[in-house]
Amino acid sequence: MCPRPHPTPDALRSALDEAIAAAEGQVEAAPLQLARRLCDAPWRVAVIGRTSVGKSSLVARLTGQPRPVGLGGVTDEVAEVAVDGAVVLDTRRASTTPTTG
Repeated sequence: MCPRPHPTPDALRSALDEAIAAAEGQVEAAPLQLARRLCDAPWRVAVIGRTSVGKSSLVARLTGQPRPVGLGGVTDEVAEVAVDGAVVLDTRRASTTPTTG
């Protein structure tokens, strides 16, 4: 059995527009309108992981933009890199220590 193809963003927008029009006066349209607005918002993708595993290299490869690193080849701070309607977050080392507060 072939997997079902994912809907394209345009098909999803169109379906939501149709659902909003059909829902008028029947149900609260706010959730559908929010979903429609989210379709137009840029995706935010965070690349996380342990120290020195290549997070910045992956972000550079995905975005085509070189990523600066700090002392010892370690990313100093979280950086947002915009590319093709998305925002890729290049992060510092992922902490395994729970935070309190």
